[in-house]
Amino acid sequence: MSLLFAITLELYLYSPDNSVTLDLVVPVRLVNLPASKMVVGPHGEHGSEKGFFATVVVRAASPIMDQVKAGSYSFNIEVPESVQKTFTASFKANDLNLPRRVQVLDIQPEKIEFEVEDIAQRELRVVIPFEGEPDGGYRAGAFKIFPDRVRAYGPATELEGINIIETEKISVANLTKSKVFDVPLKSVGKLTALAVNTVSVEVPVYPIESTKTFNKLSITVVAPDGYAATVSPSKVDVTVAGPQRALELLQRQDIQLIADGRFLTDGKYLVDVGAKLPDGIKLIDSNPLQVELTVMASNG
Repeated sequence: MSLLFAITLELYLYSPDNSVTLDLVVPVRLVNLPASKMVVGPHGEHGSEKGFFATVVVRAASPIMDQVKAGSYSFNIEVPESVQKTFTASFKANDLNLPRRVQVLDIQPEKIEFEVEDIAQRELRVVIPFEGEPDGGYRAGAFKIFPDRVRAYGPATELEGINIIETEKISVANLTKSKVFDVPLKSVGKLTALAVNTVSVEVPVYPIESTKTFNKLSITVVAPDGYAATVSPSKVDVTVAGPQRALELLQRQDIQLIADGRFLTDGKYLVDVGAKLPDGIKLIDSNPLQVELTVMASNG
């Protein structure tokens, strides 16, 4: 009795009444494509960035369909050795090596006409689009790009006439110091590959140099030990240079002018006007350039 039941169950499981239909999306793999060639079409329903596919409609008993679902299938198409611009691939059920008792109802498309092009190589100069300006008082220098040229590989028609490649836009707005960006490159074309996909861009940022003049600043006299000294004139006009921001904050009391007589003895001397200034600020001019320093021995 149990044997009869088992036979009956098996007959049912594998009968047409227990059949199911399935759409298999089967990848199309091209074999022996010449190294100097690449496939550029077709595009659309049966071709994408992920490859080429055909839809195979199959029917089988449910247990067999479980085997079909667990399998891996592809149409392996041999590319003609002498291929130039196009070749046609036809798809046949026998090429899939499906399990026995699987019925192939339809294959769409039945064939695909592939388009082929020569692979071209070009070295493209990298261009950095940017927006914004550094913070007030600062300026950006010439960008340093690494690598500054990128090799591209793709169809000859896609690369024809292309000599540059742009990155995504960067912003230098409000920068107060140098900064390095890792920037993605924009696509040259759907089928073109790049040797690298990002470049490094250093944006050097410098303070804007400016000048500022102060009138009638007093001079401090430095005399040698045991001596006294006087200076004439005792006040001069000076011009200092430095970063614009620093000069905006610079006050008269931040500047100490000096007439240095530490290594002199009795007499009258013309000496340069020196200055002690905040970091980054320098004295570039004084009026007059030199002052008269009178050195004399101290009494007692």
